[in-house]
Amino acid sequence: MTNSEGPPCEICGQDGQGNHFGVISCRACAAFFRRAADSKWSTMECLSKHCDGKAYHCKPCRLKKCRAVGMSTSNFQHDRDALQLATVSRKRKLPQTVEICLGTPHFVLFCPIDPSTVKQVHTYVGMSLLISQAIDIFKFGAVKPLVAKNGLLKLSYAYNFRNRADGVKKLTKVTQKEVTSFWEYHFLTTAKWLTHFDKFERLDPDLKMEILFAVWHIWGRLDKLVATALYRNNNKDAKSSERLFGNGMMMDTENVKTDSRWMSRLPTEQLRYFLDGIRGWDLHHLIDEIQKMSSCEVCGQAGHGMHFGVNTCRACAAFFRRAAESKWDRMKCLSRFCDERKLVFFFENFRNIRKF
Repeated sequence: MTNSEGPPCEICGQDGQGNHFGVISCRACAAFFRRAADSKWSTMECLSKHCDGKAYHCKPCRLKKCRAVGMSTSNFQHDRDALQLATVSRKRKLPQTVEICLGTPHFVLFCPIDPSTVKQVHTYVGMSLLISQAIDIFKFGAVKPLVAKNGLLKLSYAYNFRNRADGVKKLTKVTQKEVTSFWEYHFLTTAKWLTHFDKFERLDPDLKMEILFAVWHIWGRLDKLVATALYRNNNKDAKSSERLFGNGMMMDTENVKTDSRWMSRLPTEQLRYFLDGIRGWDLHHLIDEIQKMSSCEVCGQAGHGMHFGVNTCRACAAFFRRAAESKWDRMKCLSRFCDERKLVFFFENFRNIRKF
């Protein structure tokens, strides 16, 4: 009687099921080699004391046996996976749609355009001088000395004690000049703030600039929210539509006018959605939350509410309660590191103390 079974698997000795990767093997050993050929098992030693050259109980020895009998990865067939991992599939070209050819999003592509408003000359905003200023800021580092218990407090001090404009200037029209001034302020202020991060100072200059390019606009949005929250705390009659920028600019979003001719040939009405998105409408609900947790206006720590007319922490309120009528009220500065612009003096509210 003729044996109908084929030759045995050259790896495990079980019934063979055809030629796989150049060797007669069973499907189990073929599937194992397909998975493990480029895995960590290729460089590992035997993991079992029971491997004797005939039976293989560990994956490294089984993989070595597969290679020893002649299995080769050159026989792998690619481009058959559902995810299409081949190099060719990763280099598919984008379809040449109308939007890509014209460089215009589809939602404004078919808007009627007045030929008289078509802008022929493109606006160029040079950033090289701004970038060189940021490089100088990173080169010289943070202003010393600045003592803090930890890195987070140091960053907090750096934010609270940064240079702010005196007074508030209300904007009625936003043009290219105002927009570029916002960019300049947020870009350079973010660079100065990052220099107070100790681990950031150890990075390469090129990596510092890459981080700055990636985060300055995000930092600018957060700065607008915090500045608006502090403005509302100090001005109880402030309107909900008023937004304040860290450089002292304030605008009423309901009444402000926008000149967008320098950035697009499309009229402002068609760009209104994107301009509103730049203002961060999706984050404005956080202003109320920031108002509740705003920092002390004296020391920059977490505030605990209004004390003697100013939002302060309990420690500064207690200090003022003790020192308001002491000898310190008549003495001059005893330290050369004090900067009066960075402090809030609320002695004009001194009469409130008599209520206690």
